[in-house]
Amino acid sequence: MTDRFIPTQLWNEDFRFLKIRKKGKEPTADMGGWQEKNFKYNDTELLNYLITGGNYAIIGGFGNLILIDSDSKEINELCKTLPETFTIKTGSPEEYKKHYYFITDTQMKAVRLSKEHVGDLGDIRSVGQYVVAPTSIHPSGGEYKVIKDIPIAKVSEKFVRSIFKEYIDQTESTEFKEFPIETKKRSSDFIRICNVPDYCINNKLKGGTSKNWKLFPYLVDILHNREVAQSVYIALCKKQGHSIGAIKGWVKKAHEGKLAKTSCEKMQDYLNRFHPDLINNICGKCLLSKHKEDKEPTKESLEILEDKNLFDLIIKEFDKKIEGEEKSKKAIFLSLCNIWEEGSEIPLNTFVSSESSAGKSFICRRIVKIFPKELVVYRTKITPEAFTYWHNEDDWNWDGKICYLEDVSQQILDAPTFKVMCSEGSTATIVIKQKAVDIEIRGKPVMLITTASTNPKTEILGRFQIVSLDESKEQTEAIIFRQAEDKEEESYDENIINALRLLKRKKVKVPFGRKIAQYLKENYNFKSLRLRRDFSRLLDLIKCSAVLYQCQRREINSNIIEANEQDYKIARECINYIQTQTFKGLTHKLKKAFDCCKELREFTAKEIHSKFPFVNQKMWYIYLDKLLERNMLKTELRKIEDIKQRVTFYIINEDKSFELPEFDNLPKDITNVTIDTKLTKVTSVTKVKKQL
Repeated sequence: MTDRFIPTQLWNEDFRFLKIRKKGKEPTADMGGWQEKNFKYNDTELLNYLITGGNYAIIGGFGNLILIDSDSKEINELCKTLPETFTIKTGSPEEYKKHYYFITDTQMKAVRLSKEHVGDLGDIRSVGQYVVAPTSIHPSGGEYKVIKDIPIAKVSEKFVRSIFKEYIDQTESTEFKEFPIETKKRSSDFIRICNVPDYCINNKLKGGTSKNWKLFPYLVDILHNREVAQSVYIALCKKQGHSIGAIKGWVKKAHEGKLAKTSCEKMQDYLNRFHPDLINNICGKCLLSKHKEDKEPTKESLEILEDKNLFDLIIKEFDKKIEGEEKSKKAIFLSLCNIWEEGSEIPLNTFVSSESSAGKSFICRRIVKIFPKELVVYRTKITPEAFTYWHNEDDWNWDGKICYLEDVSQQILDAPTFKVMCSEGSTATIVIKQKAVDIEIRGKPVMLITTASTNPKTEILGRFQIVSLDESKEQTEAIIFRQAEDKEEESYDENIINALRLLKRKKVKVPFGRKIAQYLKENYNFKSLRLRRDFSRLLDLIKCSAVLYQCQRREINSNIIEANEQDYKIARECINYIQTQTFKGLTHKLKKAFDCCKELREFTAKEIHSKFPFVNQKMWYIYLDKLLERNMLKTELRKIEDIKQRVTFYIINEDKSFELPEFDNLPKDITNVTIDTKLTKVTSVTKVKKQL
């Protein structure tokens, strides 16, 4: 079984291995102190972990093993001058990224390959370092593959150093060369106060995540602008176990003004990703820190949760950043509140569909920013395969999270993994090394996606609510005049964001749900199978309002609250705005096509294209077929003079648009509706304090 996962070249009693995260590079949670706790190639615990689809790594130094990690074309070319040896192509898409395995005559120290060159060029990994081993899966989805299936070559340390002499600090001097180029220094509270450089100078970071391309550029940017002495850089390298060459290139780049500037937000994003266990220790007492996940209630945040007009208060807050779009702001925000609804079978996903340049991304980004950032996962680019492995950590759960994907491609919409991700959540079965492996996708995110040019299929539209933006000339005029004022964008009130941080996931009962069902029965067609899914969406929008107002709602028990008339009123406005499009599955393009059809009323395909040539005639046939599927058009074959064959005419099929009535106009006499008389009013301030 061992040879299915670990190549025979690595079956060396002296070599040592460790478990790393599935489709990742970091040691698993149980591998703390991995330099002492490691495995031989045939260890049962290691092999059982690999069977489940886990990654593994090989540690340098054991058995005088060195691992040349080529991260650049120039280092890769130099490796070709070394003896042929066991070689791995990493899972990265770049062809030059390879691992070359050698056994040296002495236990060689780890060496950073950079010297005067700037960038992450490569490493000679040895004692205290590791590389991801073959058959593992890279975070991008690529496999670490054997490309030279030959024995590991033996070389002398002296020979290796001679090959890479231009990239190694031969003197291993702790002195920096002087840099004559000066740049204007930045001066800000962040540069002066940030605790992270001081922490890294005094404390060793675990897991090797302090390597150049992750953290060092951030640290150098801060230290350079503080104009620290060379001894500070030396102390940093010594504490993190790196040579001076690991940082010298970044210092030069900083002096030349070419180093990307860091910020409090970037630094905290890094810490959240690689060292979440340290962020409170490092940033907890910092006056600048925005890391306020302690959820400590304040008087201001509790007052916000008690505000009878909480929903309108938040919608008004959006005016700081967004011009107009009142209906779309309400619909998108209310739908995203589904993250606090527990027990929803299908997430209340939202599909924002409008023409290019309508401002979809601009608006969605700013709506998402009102939510606590720890609840939002945001990507501008993602591959279909990523949905299988994305956040596959043992402690991750998508429940209560917003997944915002910007400008998704047709490839994403058609991917089976995306369909699973945006509906039920599941266990996905994939094939690795001709073996079926189950990967559990835990939880169900509430998805928000934007698109302009895609043509989503009906089954995808069935999983989403559809929201279009205001494309009127009045809205365009309002946006232009707002831009002309050239005002700085205001920040959201932190008290509102912190108030939302206090909300809990709750189940919601809708005592008037049967009244809504009776109204639909009396006014709409129950033959539509979509209604089975869309009715639950109507109720979910009501529940979204209830969980937002959870501190003001009756509770049935500690985990269940009851929606009331106010929730119906808030949801009704959004429902009436979005549900006609949602019921029919109308993207902005299909809606535009139907508006053209309504103008002509009766027409042939040739006539509609001649009158509205915004797409070619082939695309018009596609639009007409989709509208026929949705029963929005019907056809007749008619005889036309001078034409032998009968011609297909398309006719508007009159169907009233969807609309819910005022609460008082819902049906009154509904049987089997009971009210729990034991319900008690929540005293919200007291309750929130007890919960926390």
